[in-house]
Amino acid sequence: MRTLKAPLFFGWLVLLGIGAPAFGESLPSYVETRMGKFPLGIPALVLPELQPLKLTPPADPAFPELPLWHLDPQLRPSKPGWLDRGGEKVEKAFMRLVSIQSENEHEKRKSLDQAVREFSTVASEYPDTLWRVPATFWGSYAQLQIARSEATERVQSGNGNQRKLCKQSKSLRSVQQNLKHLLEDESASQFRPQAVVMLVWHPLFEGCYAQAIQENDQYKQFVRKRSKEHEKLLEFATYAYLKQGKYDKAIAQLRQLQTLFPQQRFYTDTEQIANLYYLGGQWEALEQLSRRMAKRDINHVATQKILELVLRSHLQRKQWDQAHAILKQLEGRGAVGDLKFLGYGEIALQQNNLKLAFRSVQAIRDQDLKAKMWKRLIRKAAMEANYKLLLDFNKEGTLPPDSEHHLIQGYALYQTGDHLQAYGALQPALATSQGGNEWIWEQALFLRSTIELRSRDFKKADRHLQELLSKFEESNRRSEYYYWLGVLQLEQRKPLRGVQLGMRQVRPDGPRGDGRWYVLGFSSHEAKEWGKAVLFFKRLIDQHPQSPFREEGYYRLADSYYQQEKHSEADRVFSEYRKEFQVLSKPVRVIERQVQNLMKLGKLEEAHSLLLKEVPLHPDFRLVTLHLEILSERKDNPGMLELTSRARSYRFSDDQRGLLAYHRANALFRAKRFEESLSRYLEAQQNPPKNLLRFIKYRIIHTQHILKNYPQFVKLSENFVQESQNDKKENDVLVWLSDHYENKGNRDQAKPHWKQLTLNYQSTAKVEPLPKKRLGLIIRIGGLHNKLANYKEAERWVDQGLILNEKVGGERQRDQALKLLLEKGIAAYGMGQHKRALAASLKVSYLNRSMSEREAYQLHLRIADSYQQLGRVREAKAIYLKLLQRLQDTQRRELVQRKLQTLENG
Repeated sequence: MRTLKAPLFFGWLVLLGIGAPAFGESLPSYVETRMGKFPLGIPALVLPELQPLKLTPPADPAFPELPLWHLDPQLRPSKPGWLDRGGEKVEKAFMRLVSIQSENEHEKRKSLDQAVREFSTVASEYPDTLWRVPATFWGSYAQLQIARSEATERVQSGNGNQRKLCKQSKSLRSVQQNLKHLLEDESASQFRPQAVVMLVWHPLFEGCYAQAIQENDQYKQFVRKRSKEHEKLLEFATYAYLKQGKYDKAIAQLRQLQTLFPQQRFYTDTEQIANLYYLGGQWEALEQLSRRMAKRDINHVATQKILELVLRSHLQRKQWDQAHAILKQLEGRGAVGDLKFLGYGEIALQQNNLKLAFRSVQAIRDQDLKAKMWKRLIRKAAMEANYKLLLDFNKEGTLPPDSEHHLIQGYALYQTGDHLQAYGALQPALATSQGGNEWIWEQALFLRSTIELRSRDFKKADRHLQELLSKFEESNRRSEYYYWLGVLQLEQRKPLRGVQLGMRQVRPDGPRGDGRWYVLGFSSHEAKEWGKAVLFFKRLIDQHPQSPFREEGYYRLADSYYQQEKHSEADRVFSEYRKEFQVLSKPVRVIERQVQNLMKLGKLEEAHSLLLKEVPLHPDFRLVTLHLEILSERKDNPGMLELTSRARSYRFSDDQRGLLAYHRANALFRAKRFEESLSRYLEAQQNPPKNLLRFIKYRIIHTQHILKNYPQFVKLSENFVQESQNDKKENDVLVWLSDHYENKGNRDQAKPHWKQLTLNYQSTAKVEPLPKKRLGLIIRIGGLHNKLANYKEAERWVDQGLILNEKVGGERQRDQALKLLLEKGIAAYGMGQHKRALAASLKVSYLNRSMSEREAYQLHLRIADSYQQLGRVREAKAIYLKLLQRLQDTQRRELVQRKLQTLENG
């Protein structure tokens, strides 16, 4: 079989089959799937090899007939005497032989049968007369003629198959015996030569060629040399040797004929000798004979026929130049005919002169021979990929196409990009080859399947691939069928086990070996079977350096290691990947995973350097976001500001721009560039990132508070706290807002926020598992109860805090104790329990030297007032005097002086 990898083109128009897939005139040379692009070229077309031209061998010579002795006057029976009954019957029977003129074999046999019966009667009734010998001879002759007539009729009726084995007829055994008796009978000497001829002819007629030659050798001494009977025996021997394939002996017999009978036998026997040379493969002898004949001036038919045999021999031996020379000789002799056109056509085919071959084939008149040469021409043109000529040929071709023709036509249309017509043209190839030419059926079905794959008609492709696997169990393309079936099953998300079982039928060392490992790896990766994925992708990369799946294989191998938390191995694979593929087909995905892997390894600087290089080349939002994350972790505010500034020129969506504005605002906030930060937060608020709107509002409020834009701050804060989510952001805003109202002297406005803060802190303190954090919450709760004048509740929380502080201990135990004592003093003072208030407040006064002027002022006012309430005026005066020494604020000094004068005026 011949595999065609070059394109073809066939110009026949076809009616498109029903159910053709929907696709355009041209299809991609790959199968588009969710796993990527799978290369799918047009499969090689496998055609039978263009075998050497097999011409019909020269026809066997006609079967040699018996001589028409009944027309020979010398053999005619003598006239019978008067009242000679035996003679009369012989004469009557003989005349019946002579008078047979009918061409109807049945009527001829009827007359012959009557003659045989009459001769037989004479032989039996008149055995002692002179008529016995002629009756026996002519009766045998008539019986052999009957046998020949029956054979002729069988041939005419179409039932006359040539005998291949020697099978003697029982009805003719008596004839053979009678003829042998004649040879032994001295009175039958007149008929001995003819009896010998009939004895040899009889086995020759029955196909017993060895017996015929034996009989000839045994009885030829009864035949006079150079006689007609001798000539007949030589003819019979020639025919017998020919049928036995003993061409040298047949030629020897013919040579005798030419020698003994030169005038009447030269040309006919020379032609026969040439046939025997041809049949026996005696090429040199045949050529010598043709040269001798060609030198004769006489333009004899025999010479032409011998030259034609020489032409046949050269064509058979692929001797194109010699064949061409013989063709020229034949043309010079005026020879025309199919053999001439066939010769020129075959030579042109072998020399790739397809135009000349086409003209020659078109000139052949014999339709069977023309069809044979037309098929060779089309197949040769297909193998030579000469599309233009194929198109021209088929426009002028008149022979009906067969299944192979349809296959080549569809393949040609496929190769030239006319996929829709190719799909339709392959349908009749499929239909006409089923149950017959399975190699055509299989290829037509597979070619249609590839068109369906490339046009993404996966349902039909799946069905046809299943059919190919079920019907062609011995096909050498089963690996290919399993491969594409596995790809389809994975694309359609069919069970993983079925995909992998089918893909394991694909030969690892075959042309789809790399795709096999890729599909197995991809399916394992998709199923999160990371270990298997690593194994398959490593084999793909190690064994197939030229595979189109290497890049995707590298990525998924690295990702499988990443998912297994084998980050060092993933980093190594990424390094090899980036070294081999300088330009990535999907750069963002690869860079993102590589950076994430570097982050897992703690290589933030390397990840940062990589993104500095790649983000300008691939300004994808995911990479920008990842870079911002790294910069944030590195606390690189300048880097974040530079990145967000550059990213403003990238084509991002409004939502993505909102996130960039958010990150830039955070960087500006950390850099204490609050005015710029506020504008960026306001920008981010227009298209807030998911789940970050509340934080953005919080930062806007915080920034307004820092910038002391109190009208905006109060408005935004009041709206914010209405959401009541009891989180840190709400508590911070409640603190800022209530402090703002308190500082302005609007305690009534602050009270609702203090109450909310108290509730928030209390609910959090109940569930806070960490003692240190719970202690901080208790201190705040105590202070808020004091502000709300809930002194008893404040003292209860403070007492809990003092106990907890003892348990917590640590470096901050003293500071936390002073804060608790401060609140305890305020609570006791508020309840009028001045001794306890003094006990707590004096400890704070003595131990806390880091209080602000405001805190110290308020503390000492409470201490002085408690002394005064307990009648200890001297200690109260001392506290006031001490305050005057410390205070810088004029209003506070004036208030203390008035209180001191009041005590002194007492």
